[in-house]
Amino acid sequence: MGLTVSQINDLVLLTHESLVRKGAWLDAQTDLTKHVLCRELWKKRQKKFAGGHPWEWQMQIDHNYSARAVKLYQKNVSAINDTMITASVEPRFVNAHYTYDVREKAFNRGPEQIADFLKTKIVAARVSLFEYLETVLLGKPESSDDKETPYGIKYWVVQDEDEGFNGENPDGFTGGRAGVSSSTYSRLKNYTGTWSAVTDEDLLAKLSRMMRKTDFMSVVDHSEPKLGAPGRLILVDDYVYGACEQLLRAGNMNIGTDLAKYNGRVMYGTSPLTYTPKLDAESNHPVYTLNTEFLQIGVQEGWEEKTSGPNLLSGYTHVYRVDTDATLQMICTDWRRQGVLYKA
Repeated sequence: MGLTVSQINDLVLLTHESLVRKGAWLDAQTDLTKHVLCRELWKKRQKKFAGGHPWEWQMQIDHNYSARAVKLYQKNVSAINDTMITASVEPRFVNAHYTYDVREKAFNRGPEQIADFLKTKIVAARVSLFEYLETVLLGKPESSDDKETPYGIKYWVVQDEDEGFNGENPDGFTGGRAGVSSSTYSRLKNYTGTWSAVTDEDLLAKLSRMMRKTDFMSVVDHSEPKLGAPGRLILVDDYVYGACEQLLRAGNMNIGTDLAKYNGRVMYGTSPLTYTPKLDAESNHPVYTLNTEFLQIGVQEGWEEKTSGPNLLSGYTHVYRVDTDATLQMICTDWRRQGVLYKA
């Protein structure tokens, strides 16, 4: 005797809560070897927000220039100027889902076979979610008219050929990042520059300089809009990672018989270089340094990956849909601490 619709739907929810590990199949759903941005940002670095939105933070863009040498009985001169502005972002909504027909052949089998069938559906929807996030977390919306696509690294960290703090407003966003224009507030730019060769004298020297220049420390202790624990991500493509491996091998006379000694172990100071397959499509080989204390994924509490359903699909009698929804936005509260170098 087959399962009832109610029993099938209950099994769907049970499978979501506890995916069975019996049975295995080749996963060839994606061309990426690793989803680094999903792993390092979406899974590891989430800042949860409760309540409504937009999500706002304060930025103090200047001091008040009141300090000066004075003499006895000098008449006071007051400096009155407003140094505070507000930055804000609106969250975005992302959906992935799968459907099933309760008349499918799999539902006439035993509970384990049904669970295995459902697992393939669930995994396909989750891979779809992570494929989408891996793309948008690197990129940016085309313009400020796009109110649906989440912000990504290219929104917050803008490339420019001149070395220094020259990453201004991203293309299509004349009003600036988070409603704050770098044209108006010249200190609010990310670090940029170009390189021509992966050598100590070129890329590594510029990378070292970029990390020094973006290591801001306030002279007065006060609360800052930090999003998480201190940390830094250095994202590179295959070309840069391989060239850095070669530098290590060339400088080590005692490599012995292990030709892959530095595979997966290339470090810059205390931060590993993270091979990011999504960057392989970038022809200018960018090297991103991200201070994740101030750059994370904001999520609405309770809506990180919220499952709803099964719900009967409109217009169908026997087809049900299960949804996974996320309310999120990439947030960077200080883009002066972020940088990018690219090959020119």
